[in-house]
Amino acid sequence: ATTEVYEPRASPAGLIWTSTTVTGLEYDKAVSKGFMRLFHYISGGNVDKAKVPMTAPVRVRVMPGAGPFCESNFTISFFVPFVPGQPGVQIDPPAPTDPEVFTETDPSAFTAYVRSFSGYANEATLISNAATLVSALEADGKGSAKDRDHFFFAGYDAPFSPLHRHNEVWYTHAEGEVVAPAAA
Repeated sequence: ATTEVYEPRASPAGLIWTSTTVTGLEYDKAVSKGFMRLFHYISGGNVDKAKVPMTAPVRVRVMPGAGPFCESNFTISFFVPFVPGQPGVQIDPPAPTDPEVFTETDPSAFTAYVRSFSGYANEATLISNAATLVSALEADGKGSAKDRDHFFFAGYDAPFSPLHRHNEVWYTHAEGEVVAPAAA
């Protein structure tokens, strides 16, 4: 059920993303580097030299390092667009020319607990919202932070859109947990 802090959201299996992984200590620098790699890809940096439409969200999988001075892994992903006029059918993305860019598919359906927030997202706002989400999930008996080795950030707005920005932090549900999809 949706709460004041989060909503459960079902996601189908098989969604396709174009991704790159950056290892580093700082979220903002890593995401900027990854975003530029992917922007190059959609601007024609692929075997077809094709421009690929920019879509939302931009998803970042954050796997925090083991300690305060350990590097984290950030997998930045652009959602592969749908075929025009064919809702639910994604294009066959052209192969990247950069060896650090790859195509991946969500292997199975999942439910994410989603916390939405506005404004420009940076490392501080992301950590604050992720901590709020984890606290609420723990209070609701939906696992603990130690059971979660990663979380996601999803951004929906272009960097030059200053008003009414929509951002999300997601934790996917624990193995075997059943969560009903949120009402539309």
